[in-house]
Amino acid sequence: MPEFNLLDKLQDLEFQQTIDLGEGVSTPGDPNLLAGQTRTLEVLRGLSLEGKRVLDIGCRDGLFALEMERRGAQEVVAIDHQVSSAATRFLLPYLKSQVKMFELNLFDLTPETFGTFDVVCFSVTAHYLRYPFWALKIVRDVLRCDGALVLESKIQLKHPKEPVLFCRRANKSITERGAETDDFVFNLSGLQNAIVGEGFSVEKLEVLEKNSDYASLGHHSKFNWIGRVMLEKYFGTQKKPRETDHAVLVCHPRNDSNSAGRQNESVPLMAAPTARRAA
Repeated sequence: MPEFNLLDKLQDLEFQQTIDLGEGVSTPGDPNLLAGQTRTLEVLRGLSLEGKRVLDIGCRDGLFALEMERRGAQEVVAIDHQVSSAATRFLLPYLKSQVKMFELNLFDLTPETFGTFDVVCFSVTAHYLRYPFWALKIVRDVLRCDGALVLESKIQLKHPKEPVLFCRRANKSITERGAETDDFVFNLSGLQNAIVGEGFSVEKLEVLEKNSDYASLGHHSKFNWIGRVMLEKYFGTQKKPRETDHAVLVCHPRNDSNSAGRQNESVPLMAAPTARRAA
């Protein structure tokens, strides 16, 4: 397909993720998501994916699924509760990708649905979920005992010394919240505690500081405070301190008795769902 036709086609499609198509052409994704996506890609590129079975949860346009395929994964399964038509109707065929993309809610995922995986990518999804602990258990159940979880999530910066899970305001409707659809957001300590409590160990952790106007100065440093004072003095305004950030973690299943007990817990579920292959 000639490049000018490709560019025209991309403008007619809706993307959330910025995906490199080669020769300087990328999908027109949401720039606000770029920092987290970039760091998650860097983490995935540091893993050994050759010949592995991998899962992309909350795949949207397929950014991470496609990257894992490019990195040599033998089989790539991608799920989302609302699969991107831009991916299934254009992107996957255009790239001649073998990624298997399904429309499936995470809470309907079991080891029987697709089997188990060597690597699970769980990016920009956890903070939208009403049952984050159960989501982590589901991920643990479909991850092989020697597997790796790459998790990227929004975190709250309040009360950093205590593990906290912040809930959305019950008196605020979806319309009033607009794009702020987060249901539950951990602070960093809370996220780490939840991950460990659901049977994982944390190998790597990085806070992006992508939402901070003073990230390069350090959020808690005196230089941060001086910067805000200078802004107020010279521009007549004071920047509101950031309340959220994003964290990227690499985790592995623990095989001790406590984690095994958590893995065997069960909750009565409704009739088993059927994953619908996105077309």
